[in-house]
Formats: sequence, C-alpha cells, structure tokens
Amino acid sequence: MTTIEQGVRRLQLKRVALYFDVQEAVQDYLAFGDASPQVRAGPAPSLLRIVESTTGHAYLHRRHEAFVPTLSDTLQNMKRQGIVARLREEALQRFLAARAR
Repeated sequence: MTTIEQGVRRLQLKRVALYFDVQEAVQDYLAFGDASPQVRAGPAPSLLRIVESTTGHAYLHRRHEAFVPTLSDTLQNMKRQGIVARLREEALQRFLAARAR
C-alpha cells in the first residue's frame, strides 16, 4: 500500500486485518475531505493502539535564534493549557463548515 486511501479502503473491504500509518495523517485525510466517496461511504477505521509516538520540530533561521527560548516556552504553555488542541478543532470546524456550503 502506498497511500492512506489504499490502506483504509483495504481495511473496509476486509482485504487486510491491520494497517499501520501516522495517526494524524489518517485523521487529517478523513477529516479534511481528501478521501474518495467510497472511503467516506464505508466504515471509519478504528485505532487499536499507538505503537510509537513521534514529535514535530520547528526550525528557525539562525538570525531568529534569540526568539527560541520565548517561542519554546510560549508553545509549551499553549499546549499545556489546551490552546493548541482548541485552535486545531476550531480550524477544522471552520474548514468543514466552509466546505459544506
């Protein structure tokens, strides 16, 4: 399988019993409407468990090095306070609402 579409579709058709991928990638693929009509019409895949977690990293140009400590603290606080999750959910809802029009 080379795409999320293939993996999810094969699960729906019971051609495979297990499909490994990046959780956020599959969630975004399903949530943002990239899925084909066949995938959208079928049952949503279930997450069994997370095998391994990864982290994302932000990179700045060297000339912005002085901002790193403040930026890092701010991003950590936003995540801890649930602001990042809230903003992501709000953006998703706006996107889905705009798409439905």
